[in-house]
Amino acid sequence: MKRTSFAFYFPLLIACSFIVCDVFLFWGCKRSTQSPVATTNTKREADEPPPAPSFELTDKALVGIWQPSPIMASGWEDTYSFFPDHRFIYRPDTMNCEKRLVSENGEWKLVGSTLTLSKTKRTRLEGGHLEPAMGSCASDHELEDAHEVSDMLSPPETNTISVSTDVPEGYRWRASIMMGKTRFWKWENDPNNY
Repeated sequence: MKRTSFAFYFPLLIACSFIVCDVFLFWGCKRSTQSPVATTNTKREADEPPPAPSFELTDKALVGIWQPSPIMASGWEDTYSFFPDHRFIYRPDTMNCEKRLVSENGEWKLVGSTLTLSKTKRTRLEGGHLEPAMGSCASDHELEDAHEVSDMLSPPETNTISVSTDVPEGYRWRASIMMGKTRFWKWENDPNNY
């Protein structure tokens, strides 16, 4: 009796998994339109977007992890982690494997709609070489055999950024702020969960 290899069945397995996922997604979407919103006596229509999260720009509200995307890719994009003791850590996109910057640390201060970041430390990769990227890199190359070097910044590098809290249509399920010309969404309340 001739045995059929796994490679023969693999495309069939993938196709079946897509069909199963589509059925569950379709069923889930159909069920979600029969939500309590449609059966309660509220003035809001079933297909109207949910109300924006209550969000006032305060020190406490800023604490957490913010990234410039409402969805999560295979890694973090540029993130700011704001801590309750007014420290911050900026980390660049983890999917750019060619980058040399690892992080920037410092202190933050929020006054009204102005955020001031005072960078006191920069960590970067030194040495190494570029190789063709593998895995979840969004860049063409990744840095290999580099080592981390931290530089203290004296005097600190200070950036002043205008911030606002308007929430765009379609993304009302996650708090967001505009930092300068870039929108950031809050991904974690605990800045240690990076």
